[in-house]
Amino acid sequence: MLFQHEMESKLNSLKFQRERILNTPHKELWEKKISPIHDVDFYVILLRRLFRQIESEATYDSRVANLKGKNIDLVKKIKIRDDFEHGIDLENMSPVDVANLPSGTISAPVGANIKIATSLMNDEIVSGDLKWSLNKDHQLFIQLIIEFSNLYPFNDERTRVYNKRMKLYRFSPIKNKEQLLEAMKYTHFACFELCKKALGDYLPIAGNMGIFCHYESEYTFLTKLREELTEKSDNFNQKYFRLHEPITIPANGNVPETTYTYLYIRRPDQYRAQVGDLDFVLDDEKYKELKNSLPKGKEINGAKIFDRPDLDMIELSDPDIDALSYISTRAMVEKVRVRTN
Repeated sequence: MLFQHEMESKLNSLKFQRERILNTPHKELWEKKISPIHDVDFYVILLRRLFRQIESEATYDSRVANLKGKNIDLVKKIKIRDDFEHGIDLENMSPVDVANLPSGTISAPVGANIKIATSLMNDEIVSGDLKWSLNKDHQLFIQLIIEFSNLYPFNDERTRVYNKRMKLYRFSPIKNKEQLLEAMKYTHFACFELCKKALGDYLPIAGNMGIFCHYESEYTFLTKLREELTEKSDNFNQKYFRLHEPITIPANGNVPETTYTYLYIRRPDQYRAQVGDLDFVLDDEKYKELKNSLPKGKEINGAKIFDRPDLDMIELSDPDIDALSYISTRAMVEKVRVRTN
């Protein structure tokens, strides 16, 4: 009820402003040095404020989007003030003789002529090639707002849309081996999708996979689990550990069967909400060719040069995929298996 009351109040303001425009004697206003165009301008501002609510909900509610689409001709007219707000290109407007200017015109002098920016002609607001009738278009807009209000409560799918794009902590906290394997399987297919989207093909893998933790307790648990699954290392800086038993993920569609031999458990990092990452490899010449095709600091199809001077790698990412992957040479793969920072 509160929403309907709010919309009714805004409509009443719009109706009042319309009546003020149509019923106030313009001659009397001009004599008082008050331009009726100020009332026109405020009417259009109220119009746009109401319409922005439709635009906002149409992004998430298909019913509102359909209503907006049904009234597309009216919608286009609602943007009548846009050019005026952002600055009229006076030099490209047709000149109008001063003697023929309609009452209430906002104008700018250019030489001996005046060029129309926004004006009121009878019952129509005019700006450039656009016209808005304070009778017919106004009534159609009132009906549009009534239909919009009747759709309330709206389908608020903001959270669903956001989660579909980037499901933060999709698997975290991981609490057992089965969940770890599921996270690895997900990372595998997500990273192959990244590779396909960026390069149009799948590259060979290095055999490394990293799983990202998002809670300290999760990191403690997965570190202990990793110790059970991997060989020990005397190197304090060891990052990737060799699995006792390699993990093979069967082929699915065009994604080939793949075997992973090294596992890395990453500490929680506020900048790493993804599930995990893996490494693809290229021979030296092909890697150099790919790297040279990417301008420094630029991203092409989700591929960019990794911004770390100690690691010569290409990073693949996509806002719709909660995983990361990297491309490098075989020598660099061996280097990243040991912690460098």
